[in-house]
Amino acid sequence: MIDTSLRDKTLILLKEKRVTHKLTEIAKDTELPIGWLKSFAQRGEEYDSLSDRIYTLYKHLSGRTIEF
Repeated sequence: MIDTSLRDKTLILLKEKRVTHKLTEIAKDTELPIGWLKSFAQRGEEYDSLSDRIYTLYKHLSGRTIEF
């Protein structure tokens, strides 16, 4: 089994969530900037998996936390 990065998992969750939720709703719920969310949704592969914003988004979308 290939382990995907936190960034990749978060991108998958974001694509699934966007079916039922707008980015503006996700931004409001997470307090992440809408511009950052749009950029991440379009060019996620350019972002570092260890970003606090990616962790915040992952936590919101998955309902789970990560132990470092």
